[in-house]
Parts: sequence; C-alpha cells; structure tokens
Amino acid sequence: MYDESDDLDALRQAVLITQQELASLRDNEPGLSGYLTIAAMALKRLADRDGNLEATREVIRLGRAAVAVVGDDDTARAVALISHGQALRDLHLATGELAAIEEAVKVAREVVELVPADDPDYCGLLHDAGEYLTMLYGRTDEPRHLIEALDRKRASVAACPPGHSGIGYLQASLSITLARSFDRTGNRAEILEAVRLCRRAIAVGSRDHPIKRANELSVLASHLHTLFNATEDITVIDECLRHRRKAIALTPRGHGTRAERETVLGGELITWSMLDGDRKRLNEAVTVLSTASASANAPIAVRISATRLLSHAHGLSGRREKALAAMESVVDVLPSLSPRALTHVDREFGLGRHAGLAAQAAAAAVAARRPRRAVELLEQCRGILLGEAMEDRRDMTELDAVAPELASELTELRNQLTALEDAVRRDPRLVYADPDSPAVVEVGERRRASADRWTALVEQVRGLPGFEGFLRVPDFDVLRRHVVGGPLVMVFVEMPPSGGYALIVPDNPDIEIRVVSLPKLTIAGRTEQLQRLDQIMDGQRGSFADRARSEQELHKLLEWLWDTITGPVLAKLGIGVPSEDPPRVWWCPIGDLALLPIQSAGHHRRPGGRTVLDRTASSIITSLRALGHSAESPARSNGSALLVAMPETPGVPPLCGADREIANIAAVLHDSQILRGSAATEASVTESLARHSIAHFACHAIADPDAPSTSRLLFHDYETNPFTIGTLLRLRLDNADLAYLSACSTTHTTRLLADEAIHLTAAVHLAGYRHVIGTLWAINDAAAGAIAADFYRGLTDNGHHPPRTHLSAQALNKAIRLERARHPTNPTRWAAHLHHGI
Repeated sequence: MYDESDDLDALRQAVLITQQELASLRDNEPGLSGYLTIAAMALKRLADRDGNLEATREVIRLGRAAVAVVGDDDTARAVALISHGQALRDLHLATGELAAIEEAVKVAREVVELVPADDPDYCGLLHDAGEYLTMLYGRTDEPRHLIEALDRKRASVAACPPGHSGIGYLQASLSITLARSFDRTGNRAEILEAVRLCRRAIAVGSRDHPIKRANELSVLASHLHTLFNATEDITVIDECLRHRRKAIALTPRGHGTRAERETVLGGELITWSMLDGDRKRLNEAVTVLSTASASANAPIAVRISATRLLSHAHGLSGRREKALAAMESVVDVLPSLSPRALTHVDREFGLGRHAGLAAQAAAAAVAARRPRRAVELLEQCRGILLGEAMEDRRDMTELDAVAPELASELTELRNQLTALEDAVRRDPRLVYADPDSPAVVEVGERRRASADRWTALVEQVRGLPGFEGFLRVPDFDVLRRHVVGGPLVMVFVEMPPSGGYALIVPDNPDIEIRVVSLPKLTIAGRTEQLQRLDQIMDGQRGSFADRARSEQELHKLLEWLWDTITGPVLAKLGIGVPSEDPPRVWWCPIGDLALLPIQSAGHHRRPGGRTVLDRTASSIITSLRALGHSAESPARSNGSALLVAMPETPGVPPLCGADREIANIAAVLHDSQILRGSAATEASVTESLARHSIAHFACHAIADPDAPSTSRLLFHDYETNPFTIGTLLRLRLDNADLAYLSACSTTHTTRLLADEAIHLTAAVHLAGYRHVIGTLWAINDAAAGAIAADFYRGLTDNGHHPPRTHLSAQALNKAIRLERARHPTNPTRWAAHLHHGI
C-alpha cells in the first residue's frame, strides 16, 4: 500500500505489524532470517522518510541478525545482505562513520559473488557495489576505491538487459562517479561523458515516480555546474537552475532529500548572483536556505551547511545581525557533529566536513561590529576534541568539591570511553567492521550507552547552582584574563568578497579589541601559499637544483606572510624596529593558516629587519583556552630533564645527529636522564616523564593526515606500543614545564582539521607542559641539533644557570636567528621551529 500511495501512516502500520510478528517467533523458527529481513526493510523505509538515526541503527541490528541465521541458501543470504548493505550505507550518510561504509562495501562484494551473472537484478547489484565504493572513496580519498567504483558501474550498465527499466538510473549513477573522477583527474572528457549519460538517463527515466525523477534532474544539474566551472560557459547556468527548481518541486516537504536539494540550489544562487549581480537570485537563495536550515527531517550536517550559506546570503544583502544570528545557531549545534559515541576517527571526520566554519562565524561578528563575540565564537568553534580534555580536567575538579558522586561517575564514564577507544586502536577488527564479529557490535553499543549516560549527567550537573557553564567555553571576560605579557593576535580569512582580519586582544583588560582589516589576505591567496608550501616540501626531496629553488620559494612565502598579515599587524601594534630583546606576541592563526610559518614571516633577503623574528619573540597558540590551560598551571620546574635519543629506530632511516644533539644538551642540563635506542620505549618514556620537568625528544615523528589523533613520536617499540596523541592526552604530569620536540612536522595536521589543532605539539601542551617547541615540517638533522644546542645554551647561560624555562620563547627566537645567520639562504633550516605556550 505504501509503495502505491506514499502514505506515511500506512508505512508506520506496516512496521508495527512486522514488529509484532517478529516478537511472536521463536529463535529457531524456520524462515526467521526472512522475517528479520522483511522487518528491517520496512523499518528502513520509515527511517528514510523521517531521518531517525536510532531507527537506522535498529535496521542494522535486524540485518546482522538476519545474516547470522540465514543458513547455506545463497539466495536468502544475498537478500539479507542486500538489505543490510543499504542500511549501512544510510548510517554512513547520516554520521560519516567509516566502519559502516567499509562494511557496506564488503557486503556488496559478497552479494556480487553470490548472485549469478544472468540474474535480472545482477546489474543493480554491481551498481550497488560501485556506489558504496564511491562513498568509501569520498570518505578515504583513496583513488583505488574510485577506480574500482568506475569499473563496477560501467559493468552494471553493460550487464543491463535490453529494455530493463533501470537503465536510466544506472547511467545517471555512472555519470556521478565519472564526475567524481573528473574532480580528481581534471580530464574534461569525463565530465562531458557524465553530462551525455545523464541526459540519456532522463530521456528514458522515471517520469511516473517524482522522487526518482528529482534525483535524475539533480544529478544533471550538478554536472552542468561542474561543466560551467571547467569551461565558464554561462549558457549552462539557467539550465542548471531550472533543473534544481524542478527537482525540489518534485520532492515532498519533509522528505529526507529536500533540504539537501534546497541547500545546493541556495549555494548556486549565491555564487551566480555574485557573478552577475542579480539580486533576485540572492533573495531566492535566502528563501530556499531558510526553509532548508529549518528542516527537522534533514541530517544535522545538511542543516549546518544550509545555515552557513544562509548567513553568507544575509551578509551579502547587508543583513549583518541576521548573518551573525545564523552563524550562532550553527555554533550551538556543532558539538553534535562529533558525539562521544563515535570513534575518534569518525569524530574528526564529522568536524572536518565543516572546515572554515570558525572563520565565517568570526567574520559575521566582526561585520556586526561585535569583536568580543567574534573571539567567543572562535573559541567555541575550534579545538572541540582537544578542548574536551582541558574542560574535563578543569571543570571536573570544581565539581568534585561540590558533588563528588557526580564527578566520580563522569570520570568513570570518561575512562570507559577512553578504554573503548583504546580497544578500537589495538584491534583492527573493531575498525574494519566484520558483520560476523559480535565484538564489533558490542563495542559500538557500549560506546553509545556510555555516551548517552554522559550527556544525561552533564545536563544534570548544569542544573546545579553555579554550574550552568559546566564543560562549556567561558565568555570573553574570563578568556582574556590569560593574555598577559603581550598581545594575542587571532588571524582569519573569510569567503569572498570579504578578505582577512586580525583581532588584537591586548594584555591590558582596559583596552578593547582592535580589528585590523587585511584586504590582501584572501582565500585564493591562502590556498596558493599552501600549495606553494607543498611544492617546497616536495622540492626538498628532489635534486640539488630542486632544493635550491624550494629555498627561494620559501623566501617568497615568508615575504607574502609579512606583506599580507604580520607587517600590517605589527604596524598597528607599534612594533616597528628590530630589537635584541624583542617584545612578546602570541599568534593564533585560524583554520589552515596555522599550517603556514607566521612566526618566521618577513623579508629575510633584504636588510632593514622587516621580519617577525627581528621584531618580536613570537609564540603560537591554538586558542585562548589553551593559553589559559598553561597560565592556570603553576610554574613547577625542578630543573631535571629527560633526554630521549633515537639515533636508530626500527623501520625508519637513522638520525645521525641525535646522539650529538643529546650530548650537547646534557652538557648544559646537568640533572638529566638519558633514554637511548632500545631503552626508549612507550612504557619507559611515560614512566620517566613524571619525574622530570623538562623533556627533550630527538627522534622521528609521524603526522598522520588520515587519522590525526594517531600521530605519534617513534620510540623503539612504536610498532606495537605507539606513543600517540591519545597517549599524551591521558597523561597527568605534575612536574611538566618544557618539552622540546626535535622531530619532523610535530605541528602539522590535515587542512580540514586545522581548527581542531590535532597535532603532537598541542597534545604535549595539553599534557601539562607550559612551553613546547615544535616544528611545522620535516627538519634538517644538523639544523635541528644546532638550534636545540643554542636554545639550551641561552636558557642556561651556557650551563652556568638552572634552565630559565619562562624565557623559552626568547631563547628559541635567538637560537633561530643564529641558525639564520649561519644559513641565510636556506629558510627550510630555521623557519619551521615555533614556541607553543605561555
């Protein structure tokens, strides 16, 4: 009845009937797998209509049960697997969970093997495998998945019997994957083929089924948009918009895909109104985006995208307060993208889908002339995952004094979630989900149960007097208390037509924030410099000529940073001349600006000292909360140091200068413990850190772009017991003061997660170290040793004084300038190092 009428009440009745029948069956009931599959399929249709995530999870539970009891009947097994794979796909689309789409691919491959090639539905099953592989490519960015997806989808079109009613759908789907391939390869033939295939699909398509017709029209519109970007052929714009509007009109209100269609149309209307100045398109964008952002049935990620675009449209229309209000509503729901019930990798992915949100929110506040609110929004939008560690520690201590039972239960829940994350890290079977493994299901269900209880307890705590802000970001007046000893500068860039801004938070609380407009700082310019930095790093691995060119390119990048960002900011601060004892400045770059060497910006090839190094002793900080985390920790240096040297590490190239580096440091740090080679294990380092206030690591590091939280320092047993960011965040170091990471790329992270600052330098800082020395890229072994030696000589007055760790930023500044004097034409040797902390 539902298939014929699209009657939601009929669908709910069908679900209820199947559930009642299922409840009456015995565990050994003949045909139980079929009953479970039918129940799962009915519930899935209901979940498709109302976007109920818990219903989708129940569908998956029923699907697993159906597969488990199906027996040896290939046909029955294939039916159960097909339904199960579709539910896994839906879960991935709703949450981004990697394990779900990996399992869906595994299921689809098995189905293709089970069903004979002459089966009428075989072409559709090949397509499903290709579709899930396309989604897996979108999640992992691994080309092999996209290549296999294209092969599967081409095979599905070729296998389609003459006159098959699904040929149009298969052609349209193949066109989508061709468009994805075009995005990767730039091969224009692929997007042209995609357009042709989609037009054919529409010609033979589903005129009698509105949703299917809407899908086909939406796909063609997307291809036309891509074709416009590739060819700048303006004749396709009106056709694209016409198809978008028609697809929305064919999609019922409340349907799960309608808000997504409205969001895409709204974005295109904004883009093309900026090209031709058509205000009618901008007004239409506001209308459709307002509807999409308020859609209760749309996934949270779609509503966030719609609201961000709505804010942009309001801003372009001059409605600044409305633009700000829209962004504030986005910020309020941002934590729901990364609930504690998900694995850390999936939480990272959820946040990474909305890169640039922090800068957009801050820009909306600046445009509304509310710079204090801009700072608060930057703090709320960024460092959500690492911020949990800071807030858990601070707020839990306060709660323990008032409600120790609640504090104890929350602490236990946090430990349970940590233990479950450790289980996932240790056992690959819990990452690459196996439908036959009960452990996979058990870990997921335990994680969700713990997370749900955590959420309920947090709300209970917030009902206590004085705890309304429990585990929330403090307001600006509290945050700014930690800006002491020099100004803090937050730098960000907004989407066109806006440029960049710097917010200067003075160390004097009586002085208001100053807003510095940076018109030369654009998204296009930032992207160009990030690409330049990638090319520089590639050049460093090439020939002598390649390396020489990359040094010159790095000089150009540093000069761009000065002209675009740091020069105007320092001029506003009145810091206009070089100094042997330069003033302190804290830089807080927002988004992927954090991947650029702002602390080393300047015209180093010309006299005059127009460089950050010559005019300031700079520090980098990820957020005001992180600065406060250090400031609230008492100075506690006992002068003793742990020195870790890894001249040889299994499976990676030797570090020939590591022993010399450690020897030079030990010569001026007289109270030192050295762990070298095989003596430096995860356990021995962790145990020794607790006894020393200074830690120096001369070792390799890995910054993992796919899973930043697994980035790690490489000790002797790193292959079996990795010393990861997760390891660091679990440490509670009472004596921590200074950590020096003489390793490659410890401050590097993926661009999509730059606002989360999930890197080794930040993690060491949150482990308790008030001062951390880190690096932005792979560093020269000899340069690393020279800078480290000069740093500690300056810190100890050549060993005649206990280490004055409060002067770490100044000591690093002088050490870098000494290395620059030795190698002025080779900035890759000295521009990567930075001081992170107070």
